[in-house]
Amino acid sequence: MQDLGNDLLSFLVVFVFALIDVPSYIYPGFRQLLSSSDAVMNILGPAGCIFCPGLFEVLRAVDPPLTEWFESLPDDFLDKHWAVYVVVFRCPGFIPLIYIGSGTEAIYGARKRRDCYLNQSGLSSNIYEALRDGYTISRIVPLVQCPIPPVSLIPVLRWTLVALEAVFSCIF
Repeated sequence: MQDLGNDLLSFLVVFVFALIDVPSYIYPGFRQLLSSSDAVMNILGPAGCIFCPGLFEVLRAVDPPLTEWFESLPDDFLDKHWAVYVVVFRCPGFIPLIYIGSGTEAIYGARKRRDCYLNQSGLSSNIYEALRDGYTISRIVPLVQCPIPPVSLIPVLRWTLVALEAVFSCIF
């Protein structure tokens, strides 16, 4: 993981705000919490975000990344950190699948969520369906990580990471 400072963070903040600043229905809490790009930056800026290597270049590229790019990333989930992550699924004879998720467990962090995939427990029905269809998990890697915040900031940062999860889902 690398810390790229404000360039990548500013880039992502624009996407987060653009995602919630649309005329269609968005849960009102998102609009209240993330009311402007400055509000998003004020939450993510001090959060201590650490990004996976090459993320900024991939996000600025004309073409989407190959699945192999995700599989080449380090799979080190930091202790007591939250994360937005990607799971790569493979099945012989079929195109690979990716799933973007977030792990914001308040005590153990994203490692606890990663362990759900490794143990195949507590997953969404779509994930179970892919596994039933013969797909296997090839790789689980964090795209962005941040230390678990103090209790008073857990709801605010959790919602913001869910918004960031949605951004990565839209982009990838």
